[in-house]
Amino acid sequence: MKVNIIVFGQLRDILGDQLELDEVLDIDEVKNQLHEKYPEMIESNYLVALNKKLVTGNMMLNDNSTVAILSAFSGG
Repeated sequence: MKVNIIVFGQLRDILGDQLELDEVLDIDEVKNQLHEKYPEMIESNYLVALNKKLVTGNMMLNDNSTVAILSAFSGG
């Protein structure tokens, strides 16, 4: 299964603009693989969206799912 990863904000400096991961079944696995490949990301505060919706827990992925990694932000 192929998953597209889009990166926004300051995390683009670490990950680049877009990534592709193979053989990931859920959000937790995406995070684990990214933390393995990019250990500096472990200390980063970020949000995850799946197919344009923010997720707070683990979610299953489908083939060609789009996962967005967003630098944490605050509004005012």
